[in-house]
Amino acid sequence: VDGALVGDEEADPKVELMVLDHLQVVWTHNCEHGQCRGWALAVSPGGGVEVTGREDLVQCGPEQLVARLGCRWKDEDTGQLVDDLPEEIGRLVQTQ
Repeated sequence: VDGALVGDEEADPKVELMVLDHLQVVWTHNCEHGQCRGWALAVSPGGGVEVTGREDLVQCGPEQLVARLGCRWKDEDTGQLVDDLPEEIGRLVQTQ
Protein backbone atom coordinates (compact mmCIF):
# COMPACT_ATOMS: atom_id res chain seq x y z
CA VAL A 1 0.00 0.00 0.00
CA ASP A 2 2.69 2.50 0.97
CA GLY A 3 5.80 0.39 0.42
CA ALA A 4 6.24 -0.57 4.09
CA LEU A 5 7.22 -4.21 4.46
CA VAL A 6 5.11 -6.22 6.91
CA GLY A 7 6.14 -9.77 7.76
CA ASP A 8 8.91 -11.91 6.30
CA GLU A 9 9.66 -11.11 2.67
CA GLU A 10 11.03 -14.65 2.15
CA ALA A 11 7.79 -16.35 3.24
CA ASP A 12 5.01 -17.35 0.86
CA PRO A 13 1.74 -15.41 1.35
CA LYS A 14 -0.80 -17.25 3.51
CA VAL A 15 -3.97 -16.75 5.51
CA GLU A 16 -3.57 -16.87 9.28
CA LEU A 17 -5.97 -16.40 12.14
CA MET A 18 -4.91 -14.34 15.14
CA VAL A 19 -6.22 -12.75 18.27
CA LEU A 20 -5.13 -9.11 18.21
CA ASP A 21 -2.67 -8.09 20.91
CA HIS A 22 -1.80 -4.58 19.73
CA LEU A 23 -1.82 -2.17 16.80
CA GLN A 24 1.09 0.09 15.90
CA VAL A 25 0.27 3.18 13.83
CA VAL A 26 2.94 5.46 12.38
CA TRP A 27 2.22 8.89 10.90
CA THR A 28 4.86 10.83 8.99
CA HIS A 29 4.79 14.04 6.97
CA ASN A 30 3.64 12.24 3.81
CA CYS A 31 2.15 8.85 4.74
CA GLU A 32 0.78 6.65 7.47
CA HIS A 33 0.96 2.92 7.98
CA GLY A 34 0.37 0.42 10.70
CA GLN A 35 0.96 -3.10 11.84
CA CYS A 36 -1.49 -5.41 13.58
CA ARG A 37 0.21 -7.90 15.87
CA GLY A 38 -1.28 -10.80 17.75
CA TRP A 39 -1.09 -14.46 18.67
CA ALA A 40 -1.68 -17.35 16.25
CA LEU A 41 -5.15 -18.84 16.60
CA ALA A 42 -6.60 -22.22 15.56
CA VAL A 43 -10.32 -22.83 15.01
CA SER A 44 -11.82 -26.31 15.37
CA PRO A 45 -14.72 -27.49 13.17
CA GLY A 46 -17.17 -26.81 16.04
CA GLY A 47 -16.06 -23.19 16.35
CA GLY A 48 -13.75 -23.65 19.32
CA VAL A 49 -10.73 -21.34 19.25
CA GLU A 50 -7.33 -21.82 20.83
CA VAL A 51 -4.21 -19.66 20.92
CA THR A 52 -1.58 -21.97 19.42
CA GLY A 53 1.57 -20.25 20.60
CA ARG A 54 2.79 -17.18 22.39
CA GLU A 55 6.42 -17.39 21.29
CA ASP A 56 6.17 -15.30 18.12
CA LEU A 57 3.68 -12.62 17.17
CA VAL A 58 1.71 -12.95 13.93
CA GLN A 59 1.66 -9.62 12.09
CA CYS A 60 -0.07 -8.02 9.15
CA GLY A 61 -0.92 -4.60 7.81
CA PRO A 62 -4.43 -3.27 8.53
CA GLU A 63 -5.18 -3.39 4.81
CA GLN A 64 -4.48 -7.15 4.87
CA LEU A 65 -7.24 -7.96 7.36
CA VAL A 66 -9.97 -10.09 5.83
CA ALA A 67 -12.49 -10.48 8.66
CA ARG A 68 -13.18 -9.78 12.31
CA LEU A 69 -14.77 -12.68 14.18
CA GLY A 70 -16.61 -12.46 17.49
CA CYS A 71 -15.48 -14.81 20.25
CA ARG A 72 -16.54 -15.62 23.81
CA TRP A 73 -13.34 -16.31 25.71
CA LYS A 74 -13.38 -19.07 28.36
CA ASP A 75 -9.89 -18.18 29.55
CA GLU A 76 -6.80 -16.47 28.16
CA ASP A 77 -6.16 -19.11 25.49
CA THR A 78 -9.48 -20.82 24.65
CA GLY A 79 -12.90 -19.69 23.54
CA GLN A 80 -15.86 -20.22 21.25
CA LEU A 81 -16.78 -18.27 18.10
CA VAL A 82 -20.03 -16.33 18.49
CA ASP A 83 -21.07 -17.25 14.93
CA ASP A 84 -19.98 -19.96 12.51
CA LEU A 85 -16.72 -19.37 10.68
CA PRO A 86 -17.69 -17.81 7.32
CA GLU A 87 -17.40 -20.42 4.57
CA GLU A 88 -15.00 -18.29 2.48
CA ILE A 89 -12.65 -17.88 5.45
CA GLY A 90 -12.84 -21.58 6.32
CA ARG A 91 -11.84 -22.54 2.77
CA LEU A 92 -8.88 -20.15 2.80
CA VAL A 93 -7.61 -21.45 6.15
CA GLN A 94 -8.06 -25.14 5.26
CA THR A 95 -6.10 -24.86 1.98
CA GLN A 96 -2.93 -23.76 3.77
